[in-house]
Amino acid sequence: MRLADIISFGKTYFTLGIAAVFILAALFCAGYFLVYKKLMKGAKSLGARTALLAALSACYVVVVLAAVFLNRGSYERAYVLAPFSSYAQAWNEWHVGGWRNIILNILLFVPFGFLLPLWGEWFQKAWRTVLCGFAFTLAIEFVQLAASVGVFETDDLMGNTFGVLIGYGFGMLFLSAVQKKKLSAGKTIGYAAPALIMALVFGGIFTAYSLQEFGNMACLSGLKANMDEVSVSSDAAFSDEPGSVMIYCSAVGSEQTARELAQAIFSSKGTTLDETQTDLYDESALFYAEGRKFSVWVTYLGNTYRYTDFSHDESLKRVQDADEAAVRAALAQINIELPEACAFELTDTGYQFRADMASYGEKIMNGTLLCEYYSDGSVKSVRNNMVICSPYRACEVISEAEAYERARAGKFVPLYFAGVPRSIELQSVELTYLLDSKGYYQPVYRFSCVCAGASLEQEAYLLVPAMR
Repeated sequence: MRLADIISFGKTYFTLGIAAVFILAALFCAGYFLVYKKLMKGAKSLGARTALLAALSACYVVVVLAAVFLNRGSYERAYVLAPFSSYAQAWNEWHVGGWRNIILNILLFVPFGFLLPLWGEWFQKAWRTVLCGFAFTLAIEFVQLAASVGVFETDDLMGNTFGVLIGYGFGMLFLSAVQKKKLSAGKTIGYAAPALIMALVFGGIFTAYSLQEFGNMACLSGLKANMDEVSVSSDAAFSDEPGSVMIYCSAVGSEQTARELAQAIFSSKGTTLDETQTDLYDESALFYAEGRKFSVWVTYLGNTYRYTDFSHDESLKRVQDADEAAVRAALAQINIELPEACAFELTDTGYQFRADMASYGEKIMNGTLLCEYYSDGSVKSVRNNMVICSPYRACEVISEAEAYERARAGKFVPLYFAGVPRSIELQSVELTYLLDSKGYYQPVYRFSCVCAGASLEQEAYLLVPAMR
């Protein structure tokens, strides 16, 4: 979810919370003044402090319940019990949205821990406030699970409870300041410690990522398969000679470079970019031309994009027997030039060009481009996943034989086979590249194999990281 979406939802939920407070206040006033004061002749008065605290607490609860239950999809009683799984996923994919959601889950419960000690001395014991916060978030998680709304996650329980602890520390510091109590240095540090720990942990994570030379690759995250009941074998001969290969670096764009790319494509179609229709995301941007006749959705990593022409006549037909030269000419109309070394083929969804680290001037091009070619000699849809990269530096790689031994030990990433195999026969291997989260092409060994299960046998391949 984008930051703009979160802010929009936050405004909506806060408005809903205020509305709920007014409704509850009206009901309370009716009960307090008409029933308690007039009919029951009650003598106790409601203080302004208590009324304000009640209003803030009610507003907060409504905002939380709206945030966790509204605008959520159905997950069929989904749950994730492994602790820190969301942290591992955010690290491996290195997605800004993933880290933002983790941090927001913590911050969402900070007000709970802040408000509870203000209700009285009983809640000014840390364990009582934290226990209440844990019970509240546990109840929310169970309701989500039972109603199939959201996902029951251990990480949410831990994060929400830690948020309560942070809020408790702030609440106690606030109370001490209001009541003009002088705290010892130890207590002050203790109350501030949870917030400091959070800042240090996330600051350390982001610093560690920024300092490492290369990025992360999500597909290499589960790099230890359970091999207790799986045998890996091969009749192929694998070289035991280590080697050295080049690592390549692709461009990582920005909003500005994406805007320039979209404008160039729109200019080739005789139109301009409509600034009022732009949608910005964490890792991409969607642009529309005037009148929404064309769109370009650019992904910053690698500057790949998707182009769509909405303006064409519906009577135009997709051509299924065009030659390569005609398709290349149509692509040139929107400033797309591809190396001659690209493989060309017709697929079920259009014409595809594929480049496997093909020379592109002094650079390298890798990836695929899929397009739809029409009878008027134009392309109406392009998925350009071609990445242009430059040599970065050489690195040492393990030998094929060492990669095979790692595969036998389960240090591989299985792809494209269903079920749990009983045996894996490795047939051949090639050195290929995968793009990481910082835009570097890292070398990996890809083994072609045959996987056999209890009642299933199919061809597949698995990946073993090649960098030493």
